[in-house]
Amino acid sequence: MSVSYRYANALCKAGVEKGVLDKIEEDFTWFMKAYKEDQNLKKVFENPLIDDKEKKAFINALLKEKNKELKNFLMLLIDRKREKELPFIYESFMDKAREENNRVLCKAITVYELNEEEKKNLANTLRQVTNKVVELENIVDKSIMGGIVVNVGDRVYDYSVKGQLNEVRTNLLKTSLAKVG
Repeated sequence: MSVSYRYANALCKAGVEKGVLDKIEEDFTWFMKAYKEDQNLKKVFENPLIDDKEKKAFINALLKEKNKELKNFLMLLIDRKREKELPFIYESFMDKAREENNRVLCKAITVYELNEEEKKNLANTLRQVTNKVVELENIVDKSIMGGIVVNVGDRVYDYSVKGQLNEVRTNLLKTSLAKVG
């Protein structure tokens, strides 16, 4: 079990016990968006030369209106020198929070951005397959040439042109090698 998983699990468990999991999730997502977009925040939070008291004051000021469990959690990360683990902890926390709330993140990789009706239809189909509330993320990747690749947790459903061409190529190689042998 990884360090990030243990921290994420502890935060999720605290959120469930205190009935504030959704608020922690909302505030943590807000913080991580700021963390990714503002290089100064990341530098302050991860810089080992900045005193822990300064980091804590900065976090308190930034999160003064946010959930206290999240603030305390970030203080704990600072105390334990785990600041650089934050992105991994966040991802693990989101996985745990989704699991707790019967949700699943599905990533749909397409050649173009899906419109709202296409997203809604795909989410409904995936909801029926997973029996969970679907959080759909659409990623545009022209290299798949057409079709769709859907990641649902650790499962991949590849209905892309590129995937089908790779499958044909693999089958041709198998056939060619079988004839040679």
